Amino acid sequence: MIDLTIGYGKIVMANPDDKGQAELVADTDSEVIKIRVDGSYLAQALKACGGMVDFKLTNPSSPMLLSANAVINWW
Repeated sequence: MIDLTIGYGKIVMANPDDKGQAELVADTDSEVIKIRVDGSYLAQALKACGGMVDFKLTNPSSPMLLSANAVINWW
């Protein structure tokens, strides 16, 4: 599992067991949202999109929408 904290112009990906984290610069347009996702599913989705993606959430309990090059993938 991976904890994602999205907001304030960045995405912080962290291990729930506090074993490490990574911070990415991101163009965010909402308040801070925290979600937990299966890391292997997220990795597969990002690999399938290849390169830059739009990552959209409406709230922490909604499905994620990843889109790249006008191709939409629901995960």
